[in-house]
Amino acid sequence: MRIKFLPVCGVAFLAVACSKKGAPPEPGTPAGNRAARVEESPGRPVVAPRPGSYAYPLKVSANGRYLVDQNNKPFRIQGDSAQSLIVNLTPAEAESYLSDRQAKGFNTVNINLLEYKFGVNAPANRNGNAPFATPGDFSTPNEAYFAFADSIIDLAASKGMLVSLAAMYLGYKGGDEGWWAALTSPPNTQEVCYKFGLYIGNRYKNRKNILWVIGGDYLPPAGSEGETRLHKFMEGVKAANARELWAGDWNAPGISTDEQRSRHLHGRASLCFLDGSQRRVHLGKRGALGHYLRGSTNGLQ
Repeated sequence: MRIKFLPVCGVAFLAVACSKKGAPPEPGTPAGNRAARVEESPGRPVVAPRPGSYAYPLKVSANGRYLVDQNNKPFRIQGDSAQSLIVNLTPAEAESYLSDRQAKGFNTVNINLLEYKFGVNAPANRNGNAPFATPGDFSTPNEAYFAFADSIIDLAASKGMLVSLAAMYLGYKGGDEGWWAALTSPPNTQEVCYKFGLYIGNRYKNRKNILWVIGGDYLPPAGSEGETRLHKFMEGVKAANARELWAGDWNAPGISTDEQRSRHLHGRASLCFLDGSQRRVHLGKRGALGHYLRGSTNGLQ
């Protein structure tokens, strides 16, 4: 849901303009000084991220309350959601889109590494490269597909932008929008899922502008084989020494720690990211992170 700012701005404007029954406020008076400041200040300027704006990867602040870069510079997520970008855009289109978002002050973009349904030719990209040589078989990753995914993450990095990367979007209620059915299919055993996690972790461990997101609008049934396989995938990513932060996106409303078996990855606190040192960062009220990851653009157009 977009946050609408116009009514608030309108009230502030009327409060100044209507003083003294509509007459302009006199210079030197408190009202006049406020009016002068309003005229001189067109509003907060858009600050576009640039290469070097932040030293990735992100980490948790010393007090555990917010995100910072490697130089302890606070990082406020200003995110847009382009979940199908990897499969829907050509390189030129991706350049145009990310340049536009960068210019408008976005510092983060949410992308599915694997898009199951919502694409021109999903799960293949615009070049016709599918993520797996054998459809739905995690033991057969397609180098051409992931090489293009690499280029998108690197393109975002070249603009100083963070990628919140949904490593395996499960799909709403585990339905046909995501990878839950494939995850629980016979070829993708626990061992296969772990090795696929290793593949992904080794591939992206040196790309520091990533925030890993696990889940995707679905909370696996506790104790299920699918939950175990998903956890094996996560273990594989971490075993490759991919140490970027993790977040969870489960059922709405919810928080990262709703998935019990992943608590050691996401911590115990409300809406947290967790790094390798097990420190937690609170990022607001319950449900806010999930809302962001499902596509809030915080009022920006």
